Parts: sequence; structure tokens; C-alpha cells
Amino acid sequence: MAVNSIGDFIKSVFPTLVNKSGKTFKALLADGEGGGTIESIFEDLEETRKAWTDNKSIYTQSGEQLQKTLAVFSVISQLQNESEATFLKRNELLFYRNGDKVWGDKWNILNTFKTFFNNQNVYLVNNTEKFEENLLEDGNFERKNAWTLTDCSYEHEARFEETTGVLFNASGSCAQSVSVSKDTSYFLHFFLKGNIRVQIKDNNNRYWNPKGGEFGAWSSTEYSMHFESSDWDNKSFYFITDVNVTSVQVIFLYEPGYYAFLDYVRLNEKTGASTFSLVAVFEGVYSDETANLAPGTNDDIVAFDYDTMGFHSPGGEDAEETDYDSLSYLDDAPLEEDVSPIVTEGSNDIESLDGYENMTYLDEQKALAPQSPVNSDDFKSVDYSKMSYFDSAYIFGATGKEAEEIYQELLDIVQPAGIASTIEILTREQDD
Repeated sequence: MAVNSIGDFIKSVFPTLVNKSGKTFKALLADGEGGGTIESIFEDLEETRKAWTDNKSIYTQSGEQLQKTLAVFSVISQLQNESEATFLKRNELLFYRNGDKVWGDKWNILNTFKTFFNNQNVYLVNNTEKFEENLLEDGNFERKNAWTLTDCSYEHEARFEETTGVLFNASGSCAQSVSVSKDTSYFLHFFLKGNIRVQIKDNNNRYWNPKGGEFGAWSSTEYSMHFESSDWDNKSFYFITDVNVTSVQVIFLYEPGYYAFLDYVRLNEKTGASTFSLVAVFEGVYSDETANLAPGTNDDIVAFDYDTMGFHSPGGEDAEETDYDSLSYLDDAPLEEDVSPIVTEGSNDIESLDGYENMTYLDEQKALAPQSPVNSDDFKSVDYSKMSYFDSAYIFGATGKEAEEIYQELLDIVQPAGIASTIEILTREQDD
């Protein structure tokens, strides 16, 4: 017996006593047309083998074969509306890590995310906790009520994320006091563009000097730390409290002759485990400058002046006397099944109809709200507190699909084992 197919091969290994034309044999094993269960599985395997023989690299495969291959080897999923080429590029990046020879260090993780999401505004900040657990109030300067500003200001151009940051134009200071615990290590993080000085002053009027002693020391001599960056970058330093410290004042000071943009400031206690935050910023436009579906202070709902509106009514409210001799309209015409309404003239527009009290009609009716019940013509106010609508939401273009869970999926793959990490997806409002 010549073997021309997988089905033929399966049949050939069974003795002639077996009924190879029976329904059970065809369904479970082979029917010669690829419909048997075992036959179908081996047909698929053979097809895959041939595809790998012809295309030895995954990057030359496409279509169904590519999907089958990635289903076996890939640890990420194809995004909605993502092209095949982009999906392949993302997989290639995970295998080759953008050419980095050391995997899992700071630079490798940054390169991975910047290339993976085509976004250069990605930062890695060591020794952090979640921004929501920030010991400083209003760390992103959006509420504008927690810091003491002197000769500096909240400005749109100084933002690292959201809408405002603090601008130092060769003058000024920005300070906030916060309670701390004794004998504890703390980290102060902030994003900076320009030149700035920072002071940590405790409740005993002492200043933290990171160069004093082996690990830094508190001193009555005023001490400032200098930081600079030509573009946005994260800066940080630590300080250690002693038994006499109950609170500290975080002070940002201008650098003479220089400007500074300051934003996204956080203070957190140093934990025993290694931690870091991956911060990604997308350019966007907030809803205040896009379409809103909200009745807030900028979306005032103006009440209609119904006295200036035309409405249907048969009475004197109609501005002009109607010449009924020249009009045809429905009058004295009850609606009956299979009978057309009678068109005639008269003075009576209403005939008693069963159930008519549950109907609404245009007759001395000034407004019918969308939410009015069928048997009521009264306007009803909308309870916006019970409605869902877009408010304080932002739109940042095609990158919107790169949501937090997708970043987290990738970070789980590339982050070093045993190190706690946090994803922070931020949006910077675009210029007008």
C-alpha cells in the first residue's frame, strides 16, 4: 500500500481486520481527508515542521504560522490593532534586549521600555515607595496649597507631569515641613530641569550634611546640596534621623544666576528591601482643553428661555391667527385599525381615546425632557451625580493602549528577581 498522506500512513499501521471505513475509526484516527482527530494533529505538526524548514527564523514567518510559533515561545500578547511587524519587533526586543549584554540592570530596563514603547520619557528611580504614600503633601504641585513659595511660582512651563511645576527664575524658595521618625533613613526624590539647591533642616535648626562623618551628620552650620540637569531627570539623596529629630523641613532654593524647573517630589522611608519605580510620561491634553461631558464650573448649563421658543398649541399662544380654511389637519379623526385618519377642518383637536391619558403630544407643551415619564410633560432635572461622564480625563493619542497593566507585564519579565518595583504612568499636558 502506497503511503501518500498522513491518513494513509495511519491506516497502513493497522491490520486488514480493522474496519478502516467505520465511523469510529474515521473520527478518532483518520478518514484520509484530514478529518480524523489523530490525523488532524499530525497534519498540523507536519505543516509546522515544513514551515520551520522553509523559514528557519521566526522573523521571516507570518500569518497563522507566526501566531502558532509565538503562542509557543512568546511571553507577551499581541495588542489590539497592533501590526504583525510591531508585534515581531517587540518579541525581538525581549530576546535581544536592545543589544545590552547585561540583563536586568538600570540601563537595560530603561532601554527595553524606551524601545518597546517608543517613548524616551522613561525613568528609573531607586529606593522608592508608591507615590500615593508620599510623606510630602501635593508632591506634584497640582493643588498648590501645601508648599510655602517665596519669590518662585507655580507655572505650566515648569511641569514634569500633569499641568504645573515650580519655576525658580534665579530667585526664590519652596519649602514644606513634615513629621519623621527617629533613627530612620529617608530618601528624597524629585525631578529637575536646571540648577537648584536643597536643604534638609530639622526641628533643632540643624542641617543635614551628607559628607559629614561616615554616613552623613547633622550640623548647626547651614549646608546646601547642589543639583543640576540640562533636561528632565530624577534626583535623589538620603538623610538619617537621630533620636533628637521629630520633624524636618524640605527646602528647595534657587541657584544664583540660574533657572530651575521642579516637579514630582516625594519623600519616603527607606525599607529593608531593594525597591525602584519605573516612571513613564506621555504627552497629552487634559479634558479641560478637549471634549467634556460634564456640567462643572466650565460647562455651565444655560436654562432655556421657553418664552422665546415656538411650540405647538391650538390656542391663543400661537403668535398668528391661523387661516384654517387653507389648511388640512387631523381633526375628529380617531385612530382605528385598517382605517385611514380623516382629514377635515374644525375647532376641536382632541377626541376621547382609550388610554389617551398615558400619551404625550405637542399641545401647549413647552418642554419634554429626555428622562420625563410617558405620562408627564414636566421638565425633569438631570442628576449628574448618578451619571458617568468624562471629567478630568486625559487623552494622549496612540500611546493610550500602553496601559499600566501592559507595562507591568513587561516589567515582570525584565526586572531583577527579589526587587520590589512600582509602575507609574504619568501624563504631561501639551502646550496649547
